[in-house]
Amino acid sequence: MRELAGAALVAVPAVTGLTVPEALMVAGPFGLSLVSVSGEPPLALTGLITAQRPAPGTTAPPGTALTIWTTGPDGPDGPSPSLVS
Repeated sequence: MRELAGAALVAVPAVTGLTVPEALMVAGPFGLSLVSVSGEPPLALTGLITAQRPAPGTTAPPGTALTIWTTGPDGPDGPSPSLVS
C-alpha cells in the first residue's frame, strides 16, 4: 500500500479472465469493489471479465469500484473500453 498526500493507495489487481465471484475474492482484500458497466449487480453477471477500469497495476484508494465488462452466454455486457489512448 502506498500513501499519497495522506491518502492510502492500493495497487489495482488484474481481474480480467476471472469470473465475478473470483474477482470479488481478489479485489476485496484491497478494499475494492466491482460495478458492472451495464448497471446490473455484479453477482448477476455470468461469464468471464473481459475488461476493467482502472487498469491493473495502477493505484487507487480503498473503496474504489472497478468497472467491469463481462461476456456471458447471451453476449457481451456492453462494449469493452478502448485500451489504446
